[in-house]
Amino acid sequence: MNTHKKIGLALALVGIVAGTAVAQEEIFQKREALMKSFGGALYGVINRMNKGTNPYDSAKAIEAVKTIQAKMADIEAVFPKGSAGSSAASKFSASPKIWQEPEKFAAAIANLRKVVNENVEVAGKDANGAKAAFKAINDACEACHDQFQLNKG
Repeated sequence: MNTHKKIGLALALVGIVAGTAVAQEEIFQKREALMKSFGGALYGVINRMNKGTNPYDSAKAIEAVKTIQAKMADIEAVFPKGSAGSSAASKFSASPKIWQEPEKFAAAIANLRKVVNENVEVAGKDANGAKAAFKAINDACEACHDQFQLNKG
């Protein structure tokens, strides 16, 4: 193989690796944004009501759970095969167990969907309903995180 071909091949490989790294970083950013949107709805809205920081508002509580419900449609897309890890800035990382134990991960996601769906109206019932919805959804989130999230810090 002549020198020009070797250089061309080397540059092509560098481009592939760089392109893969960029695509991986995009997945990490989308994953983190999705998780932050869940946290914003759960902690930024419902838990602030539960703590008395904000007054209880049935419509806002329902809207927060519906936000999580709608965004659940994106969850599989931010965990494509081979995307273990996270961005350098993130405190958390996706565990390889997600892809090593896909049935368990799918079951955890299915459970979260079920819990979220069951708690849309519960959150809007009254302040006690918002507390119950928060606990149920938070417990389902934590159950998944306990199995499939790594703490980098």
